[in-house]
Amino acid sequence: MAAKIRKNKFLARAERERRQSQWILIGTIITGVAVLVLVGYALVYEFTLKPNQAVLTVNGEKISADGFRAEFLLRYDGESDPQTVASSVLNTLTNQLLTVQEAEARGFEITDQDVQDTIYSYFGFYPEGTPTPYPSRTPDPDAEPTAAVEVDEEDAGDAAEPTPAPTPTAYTLEMFDENYQLFLDQWASQGIAEEDILESVRRGLYMDRLLNEFRAEIPKAEDQVWARHILVATEAEAQELLDRLDEDESWEDLALEFSLDTSNSANGGDLGWFTRDRMVTEFADAAFALEIGEISGPVETQYGWHLIEVLGHQEQVLDQYSFEYRVQAAYQEFLNTALEEAEVEINQEMVNEVLYSIFPGLAQ
Repeated sequence: MAAKIRKNKFLARAERERRQSQWILIGTIITGVAVLVLVGYALVYEFTLKPNQAVLTVNGEKISADGFRAEFLLRYDGESDPQTVASSVLNTLTNQLLTVQEAEARGFEITDQDVQDTIYSYFGFYPEGTPTPYPSRTPDPDAEPTAAVEVDEEDAGDAAEPTPAPTPTAYTLEMFDENYQLFLDQWASQGIAEEDILESVRRGLYMDRLLNEFRAEIPKAEDQVWARHILVATEAEAQELLDRLDEDESWEDLALEFSLDTSNSANGGDLGWFTRDRMVTEFADAAFALEIGEISGPVETQYGWHLIEVLGHQEQVLDQYSFEYRVQAAYQEFLNTALEEAEVEINQEMVNEVLYSIFPGLAQ
């Protein structure tokens, strides 16, 4: 009877140990699975979810962490403050997304071929032939024929066979592919994918397309004034010079001797033709109110006191600077309005993570 009891105790202990071993094994498996799940999620988050998380959202359209990182590195000069550059890049991307949205609303589309052609041009490769930068000169039908040049018979043979000019090596598709791949490899070493570069180019093309639309809408001519001025420091000086002009003293001589605007005093203070927005408000208001040949009284601006004489006043074709100024002003006006109405979200946490991945020292 005693032996049977010992056997039962032995069996009971063995059963307990077996069950403990099972639970330990199960616990180990569960722990291992949990670790694998956590590691797997961390890897998925790091390499899939995190790069695709939105850093910037404008009216529902997103820029991913990878897209922001690429745009940052494409613009970073290696010396500027990273946080300052990041802020600038976010502003630029916001403007670009608003531009793309406006361009698409107007019916514009940038195709893959447009992007490809732009990449070609960056590398100086033109599959359809190099564009001619300047038109070929048209022969003048009224020009006198060139006089014939007598050639010595001994030199005739040499003249008949001119030395051929060296032929440049053609830029082939294979050469472009090689150069382009080197370019991609260089950026890939910094974690920038080709798709991010192409998307950056596409956004830039949308901006060009919208600016061209503004160029088509802006008038090419505008009311302008041709005037000259004499600039002095005080109202009393200006009034004294005005009195001397009334006594028929030479404007040119007074401008050369007294005008503080040395950029034009030698030619009588001539400012040429200008539009209203090219001058400070007080000066423009006075100049555009004068009749041709009329001289103003002393006009105060932030630069001093002016005497202004209007030499001409009419609608003139805008010079390139003035015209482009209006194009940029129209574009900025569009952006200001669009920004007021836009829904813009910046994920600053993701911005910081991207910057920390590039500049680990910033996280300290």
